[in-house]
Amino acid sequence: MTRIADISEPKTQEHINKLYRNYEILQENIKFLPVKTIQDNYNVDINDYCVLCNNTSNITINLPSAKNLAGKEYIFVKISSNTYSVNIQAKTNEYINNLSSKLLTNQWQKVKIISNGTNWIILNE
Repeated sequence: MTRIADISEPKTQEHINKLYRNYEILQENIKFLPVKTIQDNYNVDINDYCVLCNNTSNITINLPSAKNLAGKEYIFVKISSNTYSVNIQAKTNEYINNLSSKLLTNQWQKVKIISNGTNWIILNE
């Protein structure tokens, strides 16, 4: 069994190089999720994940169709401290928990949604 002391105290340059290569491989495999800050109306992209809304007026965020996106998640957070709202709008004939839209009105209010392949389901508010 390898002791942690053996790993943290490399004895040779070869051992140091091996640890460094393993670290590089680990770093390459860490995946960061995209975060985007918006101020105006926005059409959500398939590559989006977390959308921070720093709006200075009422805005609408248009979701993509939930069809063919089963398992796709999005997080929306209203980060602005003003009284303007963020309206998250589903496509025509699609819903967010049986409603056509979800409204964020307070700073730090958030919603996490997921597609079931037909509609959007709220996972967390």
